[in-house]
Amino acid sequence: MTQEEIRAYCSKESIPDRDIECIIDWVYRSDEINRLSMSEIAEAYGASELTVLEANVRRAEVPHHIESTLRESCGEGVDYGVEGIYYVLAKT
Repeated sequence: MTQEEIRAYCSKESIPDRDIECIIDWVYRSDEINRLSMSEIAEAYGASELTVLEANVRRAEVPHHIESTLRESCGEGVDYGVEGIYYVLAKT
């Protein structure tokens, strides 16, 4: 969603304006979200001095209409079903 789409959706759900602005700030500006692609994350771990022992992906089911919208607005080269990833690393 764009910021305006989030604002409209949250308003329709009767979420207070101050909360809506907090939601938008977190989604678009918070440094608590890494905003890296899977390939950027893998490249960063691969370039470190640690050995990657495991890379495990947690997946979510993305409804087709949402995935289609994401692909139209954000592109094809992204796996929109990734919900999280964790790595097991070792010192070498």
